[in-house]
Amino acid sequence: MEGVFSGYLFFSLIDLRRLIGIIELGLTGALVGFGGSNASVVAAVLVYRFLTVVPTLTLGLLASLTLRRKGPEVRARQQPEFPSP
Repeated sequence: MEGVFSGYLFFSLIDLRRLIGIIELGLTGALVGFGGSNASVVAAVLVYRFLTVVPTLTLGLLASLTLRRKGPEVRARQQPEFPSP
C-alpha cells in the first residue's frame, strides 16, 4: 500500500510541475482581460495558487509521516466459536 501511495505522490508532483505555468498564465490573462491591473492580478494569482497547493502538500506529508510511523493496524482474524453439542 505504501508503494501505491508513493507512486501516486510522485506522479502527482510531476503533473503539478508541468501544469503550474499554464494555469497561472491562463488565469492571469483572463483576469487582466476582465480589467484587472497587471501587478495586482499577478499577486492575486500567485497567492491563490500558493493557498491551493501548499496546504494540500503539507497535509499529505503529515499523513504520510503519521502512517509510516504508526503503520496500518492489522487485526488477526478470529475463528468463530461453535457451541459443543
